[in-house]
Amino acid sequence: MTFPSNEQLQEFFREERGNMVQIDYILHHFFDISPETPQETIKDKLKKQLKIGSQQHKWSQVPDAPDCWTFTLSDFAEFAPSTQENPLFPNLKSEVLPTKKVAELLSIQPERIYEIRNLYSDDFIKGTDYFQNNKGHYLWSQKGVEKLSGFNNKLGSKKTQNSSTPKDNSSNLKSSPPQMLPSYHGLATEKAIKKLFQSSPGREWTISQESFVRDKITKGLSKGHLDGLWRRVPRKVGVYSSQN
Repeated sequence: MTFPSNEQLQEFFREERGNMVQIDYILHHFFDISPETPQETIKDKLKKQLKIGSQQHKWSQVPDAPDCWTFTLSDFAEFAPSTQENPLFPNLKSEVLPTKKVAELLSIQPERIYEIRNLYSDDFIKGTDYFQNNKGHYLWSQKGVEKLSGFNNKLGSKKTQNSSTPKDNSSNLKSSPPQMLPSYHGLATEKAIKKLFQSSPGREWTISQESFVRDKITKGLSKGHLDGLWRRVPRKVGVYSSQN
């Protein structure tokens, strides 16, 4: 089986400029995939070739999304470096940071960051405080990290004040996955997404950030995109829409 040359891959990424493409999309572009095709073996070799090409600056690997690649990160505002230093966090460099790194910086769990963003959603500005890549992962600017730190301290104070409140069993519900709306009951992920797009032709949708559904929906969106059931909105990271 013949693998694409670096020149062919460069031309592919140039044609996809402005998009972040997943390894499965690249795989299906260059190979005729059938049930007998050893996809995992081919994918592993292709990943190695992509990583080497990224190290040679022929194209770029997307941070916090190891299976995503693009022509150049300079096409995306969320990866543009900032010239402002942050005296409050000397370990925070000028570039934006993925949620996992921010959690390490603030010594909290990643789930705590999503909790803060959801509780204070009106205070965070997309494109200024945070960004999203095409897998729906959050990336945080210096201003965003400052806000997260402030709200984390605020929540910590509230919990201390309410520490004498009797405990209930609500924490047991955190692991329960969200239920589909009645109109989607019994549908597989891909069919549910297709029904959603058909109900609102032309509307643009982003991926949920809840950790227990994000990966499942991302896989469904990626597969449906490859099957031509819906489209990825050009130059909008993590945004999909119907084909209409």
